[in-house]
Amino acid sequence: MTVISSRRCTRFGTWLTDIFTERERMFLRDMPELSQDVPFPQLKELPLVAMRRGTAGMANTLLIHVEEAWDGETADTLGRGLDACRRFDAGLGVLVLFREGLLDAGGPRLIADIEKQARKLGIAVHVNEDVNGAWSRAFELHTGSGEPAWAIIAPEGTVPWTHRGRIDSQDLAAALDIHLRRCRDLKPVAYRPGIDVGFAVSVAALHPGYADLVDDLAESRCPPMPLGRLGESATVVVFAQKHSMASEIQLRKLAGQYGQQEGEQVPVVVVVVDGADAREAEAFKNELGLDFVVLADQAGKITDRFGVGIWPTTIKLDGTGIVSEVELGMTAPRGDDSHRKECDDYRRDGAV
Repeated sequence: MTVISSRRCTRFGTWLTDIFTERERMFLRDMPELSQDVPFPQLKELPLVAMRRGTAGMANTLLIHVEEAWDGETADTLGRGLDACRRFDAGLGVLVLFREGLLDAGGPRLIADIEKQARKLGIAVHVNEDVNGAWSRAFELHTGSGEPAWAIIAPEGTVPWTHRGRIDSQDLAAALDIHLRRCRDLKPVAYRPGIDVGFAVSVAALHPGYADLVDDLAESRCPPMPLGRLGESATVVVFAQKHSMASEIQLRKLAGQYGQQEGEQVPVVVVVVDGADAREAEAFKNELGLDFVVLADQAGKITDRFGVGIWPTTIKLDGTGIVSEVELGMTAPRGDDSHRKECDDYRRDGAV
């Protein structure tokens, strides 16, 4: 009798409602500086922030958008404003979003400094980047002056208050008193993917809507995905982001892994490129030199159907279409430290 054991990790963190994202798809990067492995569930959870639809268990979020630098004045305004707030019936978390790329240099130290300040205030804070500038566009927070911008996101996903530029701490406290919604305190919960081992997947799930499929074929003049090949052998489905180092590393890893299996029944690898149209997906494939089936998922319909919230996500199916493995992100092979820097790049680049 053969016994096989494996390690499965559960991510814990706080939820941010994504009802407001109907206007634009917004992402957060996975920050390795904020993650830690813990052997027992009763220990401190991972401070991950993810988004989901619905309001149950949600809290208010004070969003601070930083265009240039986190300075003493912004920190002082936040501290004094929270201290003066009298809404003790309203759960609240703070999300500090830097303009994309600002955390590349001083990320770990800067994140630690902001977290230290937040602990003194007794409030949960998450530091991240404004991926693709989507957050500032959605809330019209770009000031063009280098000064911070502020917004309150209610548990139901509405944005009752925004402010561009510097603000007095008393005015911030007044905005919090007026616009915070009554709700429970912010508490960490387990993050679970929308699909798990044992789920059955139909090949139809890898198609967008019929109208989208017709439009894509008309635009690209390419034949549809060879669905007949699915079911003959194992299938690997990778959900990737275009212009993402994390996704590129994962795909190159899979290309090297399956490209070396000569004389074996190699799994069919299907890459679902989130946010890409047919031409962009084809360019993505050619740029990486992939011999994989690549599907464009411009509206994110396939991605949403699988409940994917972390990119890249790799799902392995057996010959009967049953999920045999789900891998979130990309990890180096066991005992191999050569990809350590690449893994760190992935975690910064992984949208959550």
